[in-house]
Amino acid sequence: MHLQAGIRYDFRNMNIPIIETSTAISPINLDTNYHNINFTLGGTYELTKELFIRINLASAYRTPNVAELTQEGIHETRYERGNIHLESQKSYESDLGVHYHSKKVSVDMSIFYNQIGNYIYLAPIGDTTSIGMDIYEYGQTNATLYGLEAGLNYVPTKLLNLKINYTYTEGKQQNGNYLPLIPQNRIHGSITFNFKDLVILKQNFIELSGIYAFAQNNISEHEQISPSYFLLNSGIGSTITMGSQKFIIGIYANNILNTKYMDHLSSLKEIGYYNMGRNISLKISIPFGARY
Repeated sequence: MHLQAGIRYDFRNMNIPIIETSTAISPINLDTNYHNINFTLGGTYELTKELFIRINLASAYRTPNVAELTQEGIHETRYERGNIHLESQKSYESDLGVHYHSKKVSVDMSIFYNQIGNYIYLAPIGDTTSIGMDIYEYGQTNATLYGLEAGLNYVPTKLLNLKINYTYTEGKQQNGNYLPLIPQNRIHGSITFNFKDLVILKQNFIELSGIYAFAQNNISEHEQISPSYFLLNSGIGSTITMGSQKFIIGIYANNILNTKYMDHLSSLKEIGYYNMGRNISLKISIPFGARY
């Protein structure tokens, strides 16, 4: 059994003077201090050499930032309004993980539960500006966030690597309504083939991956439902060594099927803009390192 613990004290002063401009709607005058003590306590217990359990309890603290307090204007495709009355956000988090790691198979599963006081969020208020832009406003409420992440990594041979993982997140306000801007649950899988060295081409690989995002129907008031979508991606790459310098070169294609989709967290979906379509890119990485 391995235990770990920590404690932290934070202090922050925020001073926002009155700034008068021709477009100011309400001048802000804020001078306040924020402080808090946080803790973490966790442990790992090995059932066998390959199987172990992790548990963690912790608290967290976040002060509202300047934008959340004072913003009043257009941000991308929407009008955002700050809230000078926001208080510090405080949360208590617990998570439990079960992990199995062997030579060929790795299985990881973690669940988490967060109890958050004064949770700060941005949400549409169901109103528009004089030019028809949706108005979003920062607010806060007591909330809970919970979910899980599970993954499987299987390496049957050195030439093949199979991965799949699933993520699930749900957030609710104190009154039972759903929180806004919670990501869609997703399944992500990939198949990677590793090839033997070919003359100057080393560490060769070709990868095919896919992402399936489930429909987000658990929405807050004035939010829009986001339908499910599937994205197919691929990549091929190699490492070339010239002298003592390595060059990692790869060609990647994202959204091969040119799927039309709108992710739930997209700030452009309110005006009907899709996320990026088919995209092909060349990536060259040059790792530098000192030698002694």
